[in-house]
Amino acid sequence: LAEMFFEDAEALLAVIREGYADPSQSQEVRRAAHSLKGLSSNFGAQRTLTAAFAVEKLAEASKLSDLPPAVEELEQEVALLNAGLREAFPPR
Repeated sequence: LAEMFFEDAEALLAVIREGYADPSQSQEVRRAAHSLKGLSSNFGAQRTLTAAFAVEKLAEASKLSDLPPAVEELEQEVALLNAGLREAFPPR
């Protein structure tokens, strides 16, 4: 699961980063945040899950101008989760 998170989290964040400036991409941003929320839940990472949920809800409401601080928080939480997972499950 950790390997899957390492691979998928960055790709999902890239979709979020690229899409939140474009209103036509709000559903892509929402889906990526939802997927990241699901990946985070596998590890009980409540802070990452909460940050992903916030991005998901803003994108769902098409409040893209409110996304930058929420995305920044999500990126920070994903980085912390990545660090914790890499410590617990070092790459082979």
